[in-house]
Amino acid sequence: MSAFADITDAVRDALLQAPALAAGNVNRGRSVPLPADAEQAIDVAMASSRAQPLSLSDTLAMQWESVVVVVCKARGNASTDAEDAIDPLVTAAWQRLLAMTAPAGVTGMTLDPVIQWGLDEADQPLATATLSLRLTHITTTAALAAS
Repeated sequence: MSAFADITDAVRDALLQAPALAAGNVNRGRSVPLPADAEQAIDVAMASSRAQPLSLSDTLAMQWESVVVVVCKARGNASTDAEDAIDPLVTAAWQRLLAMTAPAGVTGMTLDPVIQWGLDEADQPLATATLSLRLTHITTTAALAAS
């Protein structure tokens, strides 16, 4: 498995630690609509990665800057608007990401101080909040495995 898959696995696993966020409805590598019977969900995905060689003599060793996005989704109802519905999920996801142990090969991890918000008025109001986790990590093989 590549370092990139290892990283998104680790983020998903942090969100699923007991008690699991979004009632365990955490998807990795998929962007799926919020199921009709669910109030909350989280999608985790690698958004971007950019590398620089660590040395001129070893072209396989790379230092990467990667961004993982964590998209929180919550549905409002007749008594709770969408922003109130998503607020506790965003707070819990933020706290989990801040407390997360860095995966193997990761030399730096920062939670971006920006949250992108979205609202969708459908049959029931739906709110989204996207958190971005920036990671610096190193791979040393053509297989892009973590070092």
